[in-house]
Amino acid sequence: MSRGPYRFRQREVTRAIKAARAAGVEIGAVKVDRDGAIVILPRSPSCKAPGPDEGTNEWAGIQ
Repeated sequence: MSRGPYRFRQREVTRAIKAARAAGVEIGAVKVDRDGAIVILPRSPSCKAPGPDEGTNEWAGIQ
């Protein structure tokens, strides 16, 4: 049984990603529906890497 024709092309996904980046969106994930709709999910603020003073735990030394 074949999967049938693809509903999207790689270049369409690439264009969507480039457009989102140009708009200042940090991309967290890209999903493509069965219908071929491309959905770009932004990266959540909790996923960002810790900065120079954000990596320490102020409660670590307290017992």
